[in-house]
Amino acid sequence: YRQENSGLGNFVRKISSNEGKRDFTVRSISLEKAEKMQDYEKSKFEIEVEGPFHSIGNFLEELEDSRFLTRVDSVQVSRIENELRLCRARILVSSFSWREL
Repeated sequence: YRQENSGLGNFVRKISSNEGKRDFTVRSISLEKAEKMQDYEKSKFEIEVEGPFHSIGNFLEELEDSRFLTRVDSVQVSRIENELRLCRARILVSSFSWREL
């Protein structure tokens, strides 16, 4: 767990990589707030994704099952106008990572 949760970059790289198995797009990842503690950092991210509703749900399950120390704070899903199967989601996530020394 320590290696996967070492530094903020690992989380961002893993989330933004498509790895060919997702049928949705990560539109943006923005850092909302970062707090430095003695041994770790707590960061709040806003992740915007676009894709079929079930794919967004699968992504949330993937986050839950991952080795990342994360907490989903909120999810807002809306249908994209004039699109039958695409949705846009705004996901607020708290991520905890060991500080790179």
